[in-house]
Amino acid sequence: MFADRATAGPPSRRDQNSMAHMVDGQLPSTETSEDAAGHAPAVALRATSIAAERVRQFIKSHDRLMTGAESFWRLVDSVPAPLGTVLQSLKRRMLRETGWAELRLVIESLESEGVSYWVAGGWGVDALLGRCTRRHKDIDIVIDDFEHNEPKVRQAFSSFGFDHITKDQGGVWMPWRSNFEDRAGHRIEVLAIDWDHLRKVFALDPGREPKSTWQIEDLVGEVLTLGEIEGRPVPCLALAAQLLFHTGFPLEASGRVDVSRLRSEFGMAV
Repeated sequence: MFADRATAGPPSRRDQNSMAHMVDGQLPSTETSEDAAGHAPAVALRATSIAAERVRQFIKSHDRLMTGAESFWRLVDSVPAPLGTVLQSLKRRMLRETGWAELRLVIESLESEGVSYWVAGGWGVDALLGRCTRRHKDIDIVIDDFEHNEPKVRQAFSSFGFDHITKDQGGVWMPWRSNFEDRAGHRIEVLAIDWDHLRKVFALDPGREPKSTWQIEDLVGEVLTLGEIEGRPVPCLALAAQLLFHTGFPLEASGRVDVSRLRSEFGMAV
């Protein structure tokens, strides 16, 4: 529907390095060392990594636990030290980071299926800025015509090892969300946009040109654009949409940083 409408030029800033990413779906490996006498390597088990992986696999195998896991990890962000420090370490190990290699695989698979998409979340912020700015625990993708294209997305993602986990409500701005995960713990969220909700919000915004009625077509330029990562054009959410979609709920620390960075780099009050 909107595949050819978001054509704003990408930012020119491209000073990023490719982020490190994990591609191995096995348990974390052990570390070995050899003493000065040349004896056989002593195996130093990374107990916390192994424990975290086992807990993660246990949660994945139980639907009810999966449903509550995301809410739990959000609560972890509010727990003070020293317990919060321990829980944050466990969270980082259980929610594997996603790098540019994973994102590129995702968007190329969507393009091969002919699904119109826009990168949202932290990676969407990076696309707007034209460079990688931080590590990412997941990939957020907005798709057009969710009900029609979501089955195509499942088929595309399954071809490179991502299983569909759940389908639920996406929150304040996204009426539906499909959640995917691979064996290495990389996560993808595929989202629908509530255009009717957006239309009402934009119509009430005193900072925009008043219109008697905002139509969906009027919103496209405000919501969708074209960014860039690693020199590759990447469809993504526009600045106004990114800032709006970071409101209406408690932000994690990374979300607050994203908002502050966007405002700073686009010359807005922080």
